[in-house]
Amino acid sequence: RTQAMMNGANNPMLTWRLGQTEVHCTTCLELNGKKHKAQWYIDNDYIPRKPGANLECNGYNCDCDLVDSSGKVYTL
Repeated sequence: RTQAMMNGANNPMLTWRLGQTEVHCTTCLELNGKKHKAQWYIDNDYIPRKPGANLECNGYNCDCDLVDSSGKVYTL
């Protein structure tokens, strides 16, 4: 669903935001606060909460999300 939203949103600039979990994986920590176009996240398979995502946590326990400049959240 996140990927479909990102594909249909004209490639917005999105910011990675850490979730509420107490422990975050290295990938999520490194992405925190970074801004990239939606397609960059898709191309790198950095999709929060997507099972099997290219994150150290594999997305399974991820509580992070992607947010656009208006505050719209892109997450599963």
